[in-house]
Amino acid sequence: REAIQADLMEIWERTGRTILFVTHDIPEAAFLGERVVVLRRMPTRVICEYETEAEIEKKIVARLADASQA
Repeated sequence: REAIQADLMEIWERTGRTILFVTHDIPEAAFLGERVVVLRRMPTRVICEYETEAEIEKKIVARLADASQA
């Protein structure tokens, strides 16, 4: 997993291209992403969207907890 993350970052830095990366791992999303979009299950809808920052993992976890209680 770490090797793939490193390869992905290297490709992005070298090419500057937009990369869509799908993961269920919140720390991985916060580490790799410049922007993170959280999706809801069926029907699939965008729950929220974050520009990454130091607190992104906490914000996503809190948002998912709120969404699961609704």
